[in-house]
Amino acid sequence: MNFKNFSISRSEGKLFSKLSGDTNNIHLDKNTGYNSIYGDNIIHGCYLIIRFLKGKNIKEFQNIKFNFRDGFFYNRIIKSKKIIKKNSNNYNLIQDNKIKADIYLNNKHKENESNHYKRITFKKKFLIKKENKEKFKDFNSSLDMALCYLSRYVGMYYPGKNSLITEIDIHKTDKILSQNNYINISSFRVDDRFPIIINILTYKSYKIFFKTAIRPTLNLKFNKLNKKTLEDVNKINKNIFIIGASSGIGLDMLNIFKHNKKKKIIATYFRNKIKIKKKNLIKIKINIFSDFKEIKKIIKKYSPMIIYYFATSKININTNDKYQSKIYKKYFITIPVKIVNYSKKLNNCFFYPSTKFIDDKNKSSYSMIKLKAENILKKFNKKEIFINIERIPEINTKQNLKLIDSKLPNFSNLILKSKKMKKKVFFN
Repeated sequence: MNFKNFSISRSEGKLFSKLSGDTNNIHLDKNTGYNSIYGDNIIHGCYLIIRFLKGKNIKEFQNIKFNFRDGFFYNRIIKSKKIIKKNSNNYNLIQDNKIKADIYLNNKHKENESNHYKRITFKKKFLIKKENKEKFKDFNSSLDMALCYLSRYVGMYYPGKNSLITEIDIHKTDKILSQNNYINISSFRVDDRFPIIINILTYKSYKIFFKTAIRPTLNLKFNKLNKKTLEDVNKINKNIFIIGASSGIGLDMLNIFKHNKKKKIIATYFRNKIKIKKKNLIKIKINIFSDFKEIKKIIKKYSPMIIYYFATSKININTNDKYQSKIYKKYFITIPVKIVNYSKKLNNCFFYPSTKFIDDKNKSSYSMIKLKAENILKKFNKKEIFINIERIPEINTKQNLKLIDSKLPNFSNLILKSKKMKKKVFFN
């Protein structure tokens, strides 16, 4: 069977979610996906394995290991590419021109069971009743059943809500390892300082070792402003227009500017609602691509103003491809230039956040587009519109979430510590 390219639809994800009992929001709730480290909903890793094994018609094996490097998205082509290497039967799964999983088939990996499993952190036994077996009639193997319960365990029990699977190592033996109607799973938290968990599942003749992790989530702590900063905020004598104010840098800035009670503050959001309430705060839902007329209306009505542009897509600083470049160009060049062009001669200011990765000679699509945007914006006549560009280092946003917390500062922390940056941001 030719199984080089395939995709998984959202409706398949819903069906597997119902079937397996893994209803974790990361797979189907759009808002959860949008605010995660992935920027979108991801496919159940266990369902991806089931689809791969069926597509390749792989039934007989001693061992197969899946190493997940990144999440897979619905309705996008997944390419299955065999690794050309002597005496190997290994594959890569590629999506959006990026290797997202490695598959090692019958490489005779040693079972990695150790004494760790004698120090169990969490365990669960699933009883598979007759009616459950009927529900799984579309999945015709014991392995499918085991993978469904593995997915449920990770997504709903341990780690649960903020979970992800990094590795699944399946071993098939000649022995019956558990009672016929029971799936046993045990887990061990390696070190409380790190979010890694090692697990083992046994069902019939299958022993599955798998690694999971606690998915990082954004935790923004807003600092109380000092007297001098409050004075600077209240000295701003133009209306404030924050595009993309519901999360990240935009929300950070809104929490600073909300202290200005004299001027109108217009804040846009798309998926995440803005919870801040102020008499002079106007909150407007806007899709920057389809609702550009609304942006023009706001500029016309409330100028003179300072425009802060924080709209963004999911950023990956380690890739360089045409697909990402097209997305970045729309977000970071096309729309900002349209806004600046429309704002000319209205006594407006425009703040544009660039990236320190340019200084690091990073050659990713993101860095190259940001550099191009800088060069374009610098050509605008300062008499028509005043533009400040700031190259920002890694800060505490959902874009920079990592498994190991790197304790990055909020953008507001940088502003409060740097007079030069504050002057640029406040245009004073």
